[in-house]
Amino acid sequence: MRVIGTAGSDDKLALAREHGAEHAFTYRDDAWKDAVLELTGGRGADVIYDPVGGDTFDLSTKCIAFSGRILVIGFAGGRIPTLAMNRVLLKNFSVVGLHWGAYFQARPGAHRAGPGGASSSCIAPARSRRWSRPRTPSKTRRRRSRTWAGGTRWARWSCTP
Repeated sequence: MRVIGTAGSDDKLALAREHGAEHAFTYRDDAWKDAVLELTGGRGADVIYDPVGGDTFDLSTKCIAFSGRILVIGFAGGRIPTLAMNRVLLKNFSVVGLHWGAYFQARPGAHRAGPGGASSSCIAPARSRRWSRPRTPSKTRRRRSRTWAGGTRWARWSCTP
């Protein structure tokens, strides 16, 4: 299984590589979509894990493999995307919403298989900091500033065989 990561800064791209991405591209440059297609021989990614949403989701629909899956994890980019259903039909791909917390409440232990059934060797998320309380002003400021790195917020992953 090959892992291709995208992130929004050089530090986060380095973090993606440190945690298993063979290739990492910035999603701030639309060329990442073409790079994914090139790396997969034009086939596209089988699974795309997307916590960013917005324009990155839109481009993900252009580099997903036939019968692939896009896992919608969140909208850290700010814009909740809409989907042109003709793309779904033409590429026969699935879009799966994954409310991370609710999923593991409903299916305890499922995290051992990873998102989309990917093995733990495919994705090795990092944690930059553990917070003692669910919401604090400093945590909210850091999240909004997009300097957050770790957990499920730090990179989009595409796993291909």
